[in-house]
Amino acid sequence: MAIQPSHPDDTFLREAEAFAVDLARKAGRMLMGFFRRPLDVSYKSPGLRSPVTDADKAAEDFLQAAILKRYPDHVMLGEEGSGKNSPPAEFTWAVDPLDGTTNFLNGVPIFGSAIGLLWCGQPVVGAIFLPWPGQPDGFLFHARHGGGAFIGDDPIHVVPQPEPKPTGLVAVPASFRRMFHIPSKMRSRMGEFRGSGSIAYEMAMVACGS
Repeated sequence: MAIQPSHPDDTFLREAEAFAVDLARKAGRMLMGFFRRPLDVSYKSPGLRSPVTDADKAAEDFLQAAILKRYPDHVMLGEEGSGKNSPPAEFTWAVDPLDGTTNFLNGVPIFGSAIGLLWCGQPVVGAIFLPWPGQPDGFLFHARHGGGAFIGDDPIHVVPQPEPKPTGLVAVPASFRRMFHIPSKMRSRMGEFRGSGSIAYEMAMVACGS
């Protein structure tokens, strides 16, 4: 029987969290250097769907090089294909260098760069860069297992709302209402539906109380 490795201690997680924040900051700066400028675009799906830009690729290449230089025994899996043939590892970095590419491509500042570290498949560290008005480096969300969640140095919390409310917002994929039937009584209690185009952006907003 395989022996489960011991859970990483808090010293390691603190260091990994600080590293993830630094990566997210640098990836964010890189993305902002491409934003609202001419981009090279290709598509992963027929019908000009699932765009990939040179910004996606540049950010993913940067993240892969930085992570494997710092942690050569770790694996990085990227949205654009980095590490897809890597063998399983105790530590895996899961990265979406640019979540919200269609927004980015159209000059809409609703996107993010998301970085997560998994230990034996369990999320233990995360960092997300989001662009934000008046913030040259955007907002940097980060967390580690057992350590709370933050924007920069400020702790964040979800809204203490046990049930949806009619005056709230519900963030769902654009296809959600075509795929699922929602009874009218439930719809009237759920608030207005929104599809921002970036899951990372939506999760970060929920985490900070929006």
